[in-house]
Amino acid sequence: MKTQQILINFLFLLLLGFSCFLTVQIYQQSRINQTFKIDYAELNNVKYGLLNAHEWKRKVSNIIALKIEEFDITEGNRGAIRQHIQRAMYRLIDEVEIFLNQEKKQGNWFSRGLKSVAYGVAFDPQKFKQQVPAWTEEILVDLDNPATRQQLKDFLQQKMTELMEEKMGKENLTAIHSIRQRYSCKGNADCRATLNKKITANADQIFDASLLIIACACLLFLLTTYVQKQGNFAFFSLLAFCLVLLFGGLTTPMIDIDARIQELSFLLMGEEVAFREQVLFFQSKSITDVVEILLRHGDFQTILVGVLIALFSILFPLLKLLSTGFALSKPTSIERNKFIRFMVLKSGKWSMADVFVVAIFMAYIGFKGIIDSQLNQMTGDHITVDLITTHEGTALQVGFLLFTGYCLLSLAMSALLEDRLK
Repeated sequence: MKTQQILINFLFLLLLGFSCFLTVQIYQQSRINQTFKIDYAELNNVKYGLLNAHEWKRKVSNIIALKIEEFDITEGNRGAIRQHIQRAMYRLIDEVEIFLNQEKKQGNWFSRGLKSVAYGVAFDPQKFKQQVPAWTEEILVDLDNPATRQQLKDFLQQKMTELMEEKMGKENLTAIHSIRQRYSCKGNADCRATLNKKITANADQIFDASLLIIACACLLFLLTTYVQKQGNFAFFSLLAFCLVLLFGGLTTPMIDIDARIQELSFLLMGEEVAFREQVLFFQSKSITDVVEILLRHGDFQTILVGVLIALFSILFPLLKLLSTGFALSKPTSIERNKFIRFMVLKSGKWSMADVFVVAIFMAYIGFKGIIDSQLNQMTGDHITVDLITTHEGTALQVGFLLFTGYCLLSLAMSALLEDRLK
């Protein structure tokens, strides 16, 4: 019997130690994955795409360059192009004539006379108009020249760049360059592929480790129910396991909130303008991260919310576990100390831990509906735009699983302890 008890105690220690090791691994991998996800979201941030004037300039410039390249003078359109050029040149000659006639009327009698003679010699509208057909043919020939097209493309590109720098300033890509350097990537596409691969691999490892921890918790609980009357070692092991789950639930990301436009596309001059994977908002936070942010915010209401979350999700569970440990070491304290008795036997119904978990879940569900509702308003019958929104990145994370595991195991332990003390 004694040998069996030693083996069972050794199994308790083995399960507890293995779970501690897995929890530390999950914590480390979750923090690394959190950094990967933040960098991935930054690469796809809408400020570098849909809301970036420089990106619009690049896309429009490419379309204009493509149209210039595709432009070809054929027998079918030569007549129409000739008419457009001639009308433009005739209009230009008429405007020059109007301008010079106005200039002739400016100044004293001597300057007016001098201008009249000079303008009459230098500019004869009728002679100029007679030359328009010949000039038009020269322009048509020049437009067929590839060198002329390239000069036209370069000119338009330069003017658009000058306009962007004048109106918007130079593009700030410091964060993007930092991410590329960090992961030794050649470009954004390479960085996205690298990060996506790392995130997927880490997520699989974290999920597998969390399932092993939950399996260990179930096995430990079953063993505790089997040997609960043979001493306190099993309860102390269960108590330590609750502490491990609580640590994992508090320090690893609880939820990833990811709102993005999967694809927004429309036609401009017959060519598609598309923006894909445009991240509008991304946050990956643990309970401790949320508490820290709320307390640092400085606003009274947010500080109050941070204090309440810390009270019911951190302080209250810790007090419950400490009180349970004290009651196991000194069973008489349950009868003598009302606080210990309340925390060990009565706090389950008042605990906000399970309520908090449900609140997180409801926020997750509600957020997905809000995002769908708001983004779908961007499309309508009056806009020819293809908009595909997604929140596939919005998902409950390992912190939620571990914290839920703590809540259930803690309630089950309280029920076992209460049954034992009766």
